[in-house]
Amino acid sequence: PRDRRWSSVSAWRKLLGTLRSIVAAVLGSKGMFSRLQDALRRARPRVRLTPAVHNELDAWRALLSSLADRPKHFRELIPFPANWIGAQDAAKAGMGGVSSRR
Repeated sequence: PRDRRWSSVSAWRKLLGTLRSIVAAVLGSKGMFSRLQDALRRARPRVRLTPAVHNELDAWRALLSSLADRPKHFRELIPFPANWIGAQDAAKAGMGGVSSRR
């Protein structure tokens, strides 16, 4: 909420990690971390949520709410086809895998 003025550092790092993990799926989100990262850099015991930070979070909310309008196909998330195809066995006795070049 916009009336919050502070966040814990651990909650802020968790939020940044979540946003970074979905950046490939959210069109237009690349490069939207400068203010959010700067807020973490300036954090002493807590992260101060300035109006600029709230504006950046509002932009993220708008992008995330628009995801349902145009879902991305899996092939749009991966920029190029895989070069290797393989299978793995994670059983204790025979851990290993078989890979072949495409």
